[in-house]
Amino acid sequence: MRHHADRPSSASIAHEIYIRMMPDKRSWRVLFYLTIVPAIVSVLVLLVKPAEPEHIQFFNDSWVVKQNQVGSTIGDLGGVPVLIPQHFAHFVEYDGDPHFLERKKGPAPKRDFSSRLSSFGFEVHFPDMAPLTAETMADKKASSIETTKWLEVGISSGADFGVPIDVFIQRSIDNLSNNIFYKYKKIATTDFDLTGYAPINVSDEHRGYGVLVDGKVADMNDVNVYFHRRQDGIPDAYIECGNMHHQADRCELRFDLLPTMRTMVSVSFRKGMLPQWGAIKSSVSQIIINFKSPAIQFRSGA
Repeated sequence: MRHHADRPSSASIAHEIYIRMMPDKRSWRVLFYLTIVPAIVSVLVLLVKPAEPEHIQFFNDSWVVKQNQVGSTIGDLGGVPVLIPQHFAHFVEYDGDPHFLERKKGPAPKRDFSSRLSSFGFEVHFPDMAPLTAETMADKKASSIETTKWLEVGISSGADFGVPIDVFIQRSIDNLSNNIFYKYKKIATTDFDLTGYAPINVSDEHRGYGVLVDGKVADMNDVNVYFHRRQDGIPDAYIECGNMHHQADRCELRFDLLPTMRTMVSVSFRKGMLPQWGAIKSSVSQIIINFKSPAIQFRSGA
């Protein structure tokens, strides 16, 4: 289900499957590029070897491989003129850009502060929030998947913004009663200042990591759903966490930056870091807000 205009793409289809057909989660496309695309490209390289000229031309003219830009990225992020440092601007897309495997429509236009950004992503280490660079890559590779503190951040703005987080959360909660995989019940407010919902018609023995029970393994649709409300009662953060019995299972935090920026943010982190979700949200928000160009006057809107 979609609540705003969209152009279908392989990436968006993959995300719809991953997020259990929940509405308005296209901001996860960047996370798809950061994780799945490299694997796809590796397979494609093997399949087309030796590469024919038409294959080479197609991949050069499409965005199957998105190169990181040299230098800062310039644009309009949710109504705010920004200069984004190179290490915080991976797989950048502007409104009107071709999507995954879509051919380019011509030379890329010259970008300026009026060029509306639609999506990009980056990785940072918590809590120092150092970006992933050649210098910090060794630290990431040395981290265990059970203890890593690296965060994957996806940004959606412009045409990809969707709906404000409070609307998204209410729709998501309403959809739990119609979930095609599990029945959900509300659980007590957690120690992390969150209200949650958990599936009740699932066997705990199916949640073992890599365990095959009755021909089944852990189901990626088996997730707990959490949300946070501000003091005025308005929901401002949404989290999904997998229920696999493994410290490397993931949580996805989603929030917007309204009214400062009409921008949606998604952050993927290890489930063991859930108690720190508030600090993660605050730190990631500050990074993005600091992209604002000091030389350009702020202008609200989108």
